[in-house]
Amino acid sequence: MPSEAGQTALQSCHELFATGGVSHAAGANAPLALNEPESLWLVREGWMDIFAVPPPRGEVPSARVRLCRVEAGQIVPGAGPSQVELIAVGSQGCQVFHLRRQQLEARLADGAIVEAVAPPLEEWIRRLTGGVAPGPVPKGQLRLEADRTTQVKGLASASPAAGTLWVVHEQGASRFLGLADPPLGKADGRFPVSDAGWVTATAEGADLNAVSTRTVLADRSIWSGLERFHQAVVACVIVNVTRRDEADRARIQRRLAMEQRLNRVTMSRLAGVAGAEDPEELEARAGLGPALEEDPLLAACRLVGASLGVAIQAPIGGGEKRRRGDPVSAIARASRIRSRRVQLAGDWWSRDNGPLVAFLGEDERPVALIPASRGHYELTDPATGRRERLTGTDAASVSPFGYSFYRPFPERLLNLWRLVRFALTGTWPDWARLVLLGLAGSVVGMVTPIVTGRVFDLIVPGAMRHQLVVVVLGLAVCAVSNALFHLTQGIAMLRLETRMDGSVEAALWDRLLNLSTA
Repeated sequence: MPSEAGQTALQSCHELFATGGVSHAAGANAPLALNEPESLWLVREGWMDIFAVPPPRGEVPSARVRLCRVEAGQIVPGAGPSQVELIAVGSQGCQVFHLRRQQLEARLADGAIVEAVAPPLEEWIRRLTGGVAPGPVPKGQLRLEADRTTQVKGLASASPAAGTLWVVHEQGASRFLGLADPPLGKADGRFPVSDAGWVTATAEGADLNAVSTRTVLADRSIWSGLERFHQAVVACVIVNVTRRDEADRARIQRRLAMEQRLNRVTMSRLAGVAGAEDPEELEARAGLGPALEEDPLLAACRLVGASLGVAIQAPIGGGEKRRRGDPVSAIARASRIRSRRVQLAGDWWSRDNGPLVAFLGEDERPVALIPASRGHYELTDPATGRRERLTGTDAASVSPFGYSFYRPFPERLLNLWRLVRFALTGTWPDWARLVLLGLAGSVVGMVTPIVTGRVFDLIVPGAMRHQLVVVVLGLAVCAVSNALFHLTQGIAMLRLETRMDGSVEAALWDRLLNLSTA
């Protein structure tokens, strides 16, 4: 509920428009064209949706772009004519008051009128800004404060913490929402920036002096600022519509290209069934293979699959289908294997967590992480072909979540020998390490009886005390070494059992989940 002061301001604003303005209907069948900068409207009853209408493309009218909604008690200032028309479409029974700007200016000497008009105008700026902003306000903004100058470095952004402030460029230039061209400069005077938007300085930076809405109402600079604000909104609408159209065209082109490739693949498979040619060769000529090989995510998954000994297949429908869900899971399903999203925490890069698909940098570029010798990973970037050892510095730029794959059982009847072969796949380095540790422990264990025999045959009868001390120390070292060998051998055996159990259990669950329920 508004405060008592707020209620008084609303009543003053309503009385101003009611006594000096003209009331008329503004329903859906009678939209208002907001192309008169000398006009102001106050929503009396109902609500109005604000739309931008881009210029027509030839004889085809452009679709409306909804920007925001204004409700009862809010003011809608008129905008000047431009290539993008702003219109207001009211709800059923919507009523508005129309007031000329000169009538309001004549009353701005009254502080109560200024207090009444400022909040609705700020709300109009905030809502219209939110309608054209490319996204939420970025984090890390510089905060603008009233009656202060803020220095904004090149390409940095600034916005008020709350409400709306009007900035003037003492030096440099900036872009509204980082989109609108041409940039705003000192010659543009005051420009409104709400907490729903921001301004981004050009490369040279900008010094922004900010004041409140009540200040610009008092000195009458609000109207030129509103005119520039509406021009910037129109520029942002054009940028947004252009980007949307380009994205639509690119999506349609990708869809058409994929449909053409799938049609060629279908025809080639039919020809292969009829015995005309090898279906795989026909599919390759159909263009499906090269298009999919260009996908860095698919290439990274294939590198991980190659290290596991499994073939990675592209999902039917290609990249367009994968974008509608989890792309890695879609590739795993098409390859008939299981995937799991894993968290990369701690010093994960120095431990063997198996082959991983990870994402690098702010653009989350897919990369393959393959375990190498001596407890480190080798990073392969399919997009650039770069292959290097992964260090702690590089690991800091890797996304904290990745994907691991699990090998399935062969798609045929399992017997004991096939099960053993499956469990042993990829474990030969561990077996070699285990055998070497066992041999080393055996050699160290043989030292004790040999040295003991020498002690009783030569050293004790000869009263060689010095040699006896040396031999005892040597036997102690051998005992400690033997214990360490056994400990290391136990750890290696536990690691081997864990790896074999994990692969077999995952494959077993995969086989069970793929069984028919009938």
